[in-house]
Amino acid sequence: MLVLGAATLSGGCGGAGGTTLALISMLLVADYGNNRVAGFTDMAGSGWVAYDDVGGGAGQISGPYKIAVDSQGRIYISDYNNSRIVRIDDITGAGWVSFSVGSAPRGIFVDGDGRIYFALENHTVNRMDDMTGTNLVTFGTSGSGVGEFSTPTAIYVDSQDRIYVGDSSNSRIVRISDMGGAGWTTFGSNGTGVGEFGSNIEKIVRGEGGNLVISDYDNDRLVRINDISGAGWTTFGSFGAGDLQFDNPSGVLYDPRMDQYYVVDNGNDRVVRFDDFVGTGWTAFGASGSGVGQFGDAYDLAALR
Repeated sequence: MLVLGAATLSGGCGGAGGTTLALISMLLVADYGNNRVAGFTDMAGSGWVAYDDVGGGAGQISGPYKIAVDSQGRIYISDYNNSRIVRIDDITGAGWVSFSVGSAPRGIFVDGDGRIYFALENHTVNRMDDMTGTNLVTFGTSGSGVGEFSTPTAIYVDSQDRIYVGDSSNSRIVRISDMGGAGWTTFGSNGTGVGEFGSNIEKIVRGEGGNLVISDYDNDRLVRINDISGAGWTTFGSFGAGDLQFDNPSGVLYDPRMDQYYVVDNGNDRVVRFDDFVGTGWTAFGASGSGVGQFGDAYDLAALR
């Protein structure tokens, strides 16, 4: 088995808990435009495999938008065009099960207890205990005030069970303490400067030193902040197709053991890896298309271990 690196992500799919996890054995990419989840074992694309049964029936997906992996290695997919969450046991599609959510799903996150969080285009964030919808809780309405979202896209849960939401059309990060909206705190406004985001916040993860790292899709950059106050604001990337450049960065994965980032560079149809926030060790894989080693409008990535 080829290995991409070692991960010590906090919790099930990079969420809560601080548990040392096994080595990364495969990267998974939600290749939205090609209606598939692609997997490969190194940044040369070795071991390429894809789950690509397209449609709206059992065992199928259409428009996989976001992806997460739980502590058992099961894969969760925001099946965007079918308005459902899909879970499969592995990249072959074994163990396929779905849960209809009534609106197009965007961000998805699985915490260390196996609870599934997801953001919907109906301007809500949601949590359920399992794939049958046990204890389903919904929070949010449409708007820009307290308790309101406009196209929430990214969702992340920290070790204190605080929920971070990329409130895309409001160009802000929202943090709440629970699914009732307690502790409502926001950071950000629309723009291109310090403390500002575009209108599409695709991913929030914990980066090096426990910082928050945000994919500022429309501004072609990653943003790193110390906390929800925005302290320590740092950006990496600029528009383009070369080294140290992005065209709509979307999914982000941080591997703390190796101190490396993986980013889905959506507009350039590639995955890039680098060592730090100045781009040391920049490596790219992928091209535009629908074949092996190619992507078409990919939005997210996750790791199997």
